[in-house]
Amino acid sequence: MPRAPQIPITLRKELTPQLRAQIIGAYRTGASMRNAAALLDVSFSNVQYTVKQESVRKNNTSLQRRKPRKSDGPFDGFLVHQALATPDQTIRELQATTAPHLGRTTIKQRLREHGVTKRIQTQRPLLLPHHRAARLRWALEHCNWTVEQWKDVLWSDECSVERGSGKRRAWVFKHKSEGFNPDLVKGVRKGKDIRVMVWAAFSGHLRSKVLVLPGDPLSARQGVTARVYLDMLKEELPSLRFDNDCVFMQDNAAIHKAHIVMNWLSENGFKLMDWPPYSPDLNPIEHVWFPLKEGVYMVCPDIESLSGGRAHVAQALGDACKMSWDTLKNELFENLVASMPDRVEAVIRAQGGYTKY
Repeated sequence: MPRAPQIPITLRKELTPQLRAQIIGAYRTGASMRNAAALLDVSFSNVQYTVKQESVRKNNTSLQRRKPRKSDGPFDGFLVHQALATPDQTIRELQATTAPHLGRTTIKQRLREHGVTKRIQTQRPLLLPHHRAARLRWALEHCNWTVEQWKDVLWSDECSVERGSGKRRAWVFKHKSEGFNPDLVKGVRKGKDIRVMVWAAFSGHLRSKVLVLPGDPLSARQGVTARVYLDMLKEELPSLRFDNDCVFMQDNAAIHKAHIVMNWLSENGFKLMDWPPYSPDLNPIEHVWFPLKEGVYMVCPDIESLSGGRAHVAQALGDACKMSWDTLKNELFENLVASMPDRVEAVIRAQGGYTKY
């Protein structure tokens, strides 16, 4: 049932330009302000103010209401400079040291006018000098590659998909008096939910299946090990019909670099791309995982309420990942491959450092 409004809402009406024109017309033709007010059913103060403001209004439209600024252009520039000089300071600290005569809301507004906002600090893998050097060296070696060359790379990776991880946050309209109305609160599970580890790969010419990687019963933690990874490669890579120009890309995870994996790839003639450390921004498949997680809710809307035990739910989650992968449009993969020259250029501009990708 629709919820009833919590409090009555009163709206103040502003005079229209047409009504203002009638007031001005009546006044000019000799009617007193009180007579004009009675004739047009408006207050005397409205008539008085309308006549007073006639000379400064254009076509009887409302003037923009703006308070005088408490700071000028040069000071605003100084404020921005001080904020960027110590980016981890709080608004309160910036106010105390630089602009005690301005409120914190005003300071935020001045900074926004110059494109500066307070944001959660971005987290990325720690890049040491030798990591940056390796990333830059790799980018310089591949800076002349064309999109057609990048299409011959088979990009691969694993991703942990947790139930609920792809669901977007819901936005609702509510009055401030409604507080924690149960109809407007979304309950979420506490702690970690059921998850599966999936692997996939794509190039400019083909797309693998999504494979769910089981835990290794022989390992102490029963997680995904090099043995599990190698079994998956043996199953999937031969079916992808590699040609002589195709290069297989995997990152530097321990299970990828294990001797049994590297030896099998070499013995079976797979060309490997030399991959720089800590470079998820250079692997376009990283941008596929969130659309895949989102798609889980499209193909299996009741996944969050599914019951039947952890094994049953994990099986359903893995199946939903496979179906979601099949719904992803080819345009997504084509655009990701086409972005590789820009990614390489971004690494070069950053001298091996962080990029927007």
